[in-house]
Amino acid sequence: MGINCISPDLVAPALKEIGKYTFKPLVVYPNLSASYDPKIKQWREFKEKFDFNKLTKADDSLNQLR
Repeated sequence: MGINCISPDLVAPALKEIGKYTFKPLVVYPNLSASYDPKIKQWREFKEKFDFNKLTKADDSLNQLR
């Protein structure tokens, strides 16, 4: 089960919530560069820059969901 194009700051909360309802492995592919603004029909870069290496480190709290 997976989530695609999610804001990096929502990854951990989303995995924790979904993990309550399934024992299947969870996969996330975060959106690391921008978000789409439908009002102006353009992509906007995140104000906060995310460190991919930091995001991909094992999070013990997520590994212990089960």
